[in-house]
Amino acid sequence: MNPTKQQLQSILDSLPAEEWEKPYIFSYDEESRIVHTLVATKPGTNELYYYEADEDKWEPLNLP
Repeated sequence: MNPTKQQLQSILDSLPAEEWEKPYIFSYDEESRIVHTLVATKPGTNELYYYEADEDKWEPLNLP
């Protein structure tokens, strides 16, 4: 498994269920390279967040 994906899987496995709903690893192609990140929603909301690995924190995901 890709080292980045392994790290994200560890974070995913340790997420408290009461803080995040439907967390998953999302992979996408950005300029011919595959990028992996975590995506989840806050319980009771429709707010989507992604994990910013460089800052070790969750950020709102603003979709167009």
